[in-house]
Amino acid sequence: AALKGADTYWYRTPPTITADFDDSLSGVDDTTREYKVNNGTWQAYASAFVAAEGDNNYYFRAADLCSNMSSSTPTPLNVKVDTQAPDPSSSLPAAD
Repeated sequence: AALKGADTYWYRTPPTITADFDDSLSGVDDTTREYKVNNGTWQAYASAFVAAEGDNNYYFRAADLCSNMSSSTPTPLNVKVDTQAPDPSSSLPAAD
């Protein structure tokens, strides 16, 4: 389920992210499928995974069977997850 935020949606429950890789000529080398979160390091993409808490951008890339590595996705997949309730606090002014 998604909640409408300021301009985008926030998920209450982390969604599962699935990526499809396609190369109509030589085909995709499945051992080269990768993703990264924000400015992190590239990680092997073996199967769908659950989105992380927070406002994150996911990038994907792969090589074809001729070893041509794609650029990362030009527009990242932006996923916003907030599973935490607000942390209320209160205080009283010091007594005189």
